[in-house]
Amino acid sequence: MQLLPKLSAILESPRVYLAYQWLVGGTRARHKCIREYVRPGPGLVVLDIGCGPAYTFADFPRPIYYGFDVSPEYVAWARRKYPQGHFYCREFDESAVESLPKADVVLMMGLLHHLDDGPARALLQLGKRALKKGGYVLTLDAYYGPGQSRITRFFLDGDRGRFIRRQRGYEELVGSVFNDVRVFLRDDLFIIPYPSIVLQCLA
Repeated sequence: MQLLPKLSAILESPRVYLAYQWLVGGTRARHKCIREYVRPGPGLVVLDIGCGPAYTFADFPRPIYYGFDVSPEYVAWARRKYPQGHFYCREFDESAVESLPKADVVLMMGLLHHLDDGPARALLQLGKRALKKGGYVLTLDAYYGPGQSRITRFFLDGDRGRFIRRQRGYEELVGSVFNDVRVFLRDDLFIIPYPSIVLQCLA
């Protein structure tokens, strides 16, 4: 959320960030999405772009897990918490695609609404290239829609992500990269009123 600068800085601490996500339901939202839209089995190759402190790792039984994040604090936390994973403090780019095995699923959870269309499209293209045949990219983001209450708008307007889109905006964005996109609108994932759009983009 686009919070006061001091609070935003505090959230750079993985421990505080995880507590905050638990409080607003962000942790639950990600776990529900993994259970419902991935239904993970053992040994999946998982690529988590913008992994943060890697709190989706535990949703996968014995995964081959690759996480990318630009926060040194989050990546250090993930490495300590999940030493069996592979975590990189860097942007996901062309060289990463070439160096990693093909993934069963690519996660971009709470990521697209932090990126303008150009960088978001480029990242989706890289994610598509990183997939095995039959794999998919799964995204989770806030969205603006008709009839949303003032309190809902308050939370959306306060989000740290500056590129929250309407449903059509997300669909056009991912549709420029993927031919097969399944769209799910959810208002039950978070504890706070935070309408979410889940996109399952099949390779």
